[in-house]
Amino acid sequence: DGGNVHVDVTAEAGEVVVAVRDNGTGIAPEVLPHIFDLFTQGPRSLARSEGGLGVGLNVVRNLVSMHGGTVRAESDG
Repeated sequence: DGGNVHVDVTAEAGEVVVAVRDNGTGIAPEVLPHIFDLFTQGPRSLARSEGGLGVGLNVVRNLVSMHGGTVRAESDG
């Protein structure tokens, strides 16, 4: 809701690192371990009229894994 998203792409030790950062509301600590699970949405997403299906980050994790990579998330909550 009016925040900024920053995407940085770098090469580190022969790997490509894509870092996505934003200044949004954050992810609750109890939801964070599950955000890559299929159909998972936090309470804030469910309350928004633009809420999704909860499949996007699961697709990201699977595509990255198929290419031998990893994906992780951090949030201050």
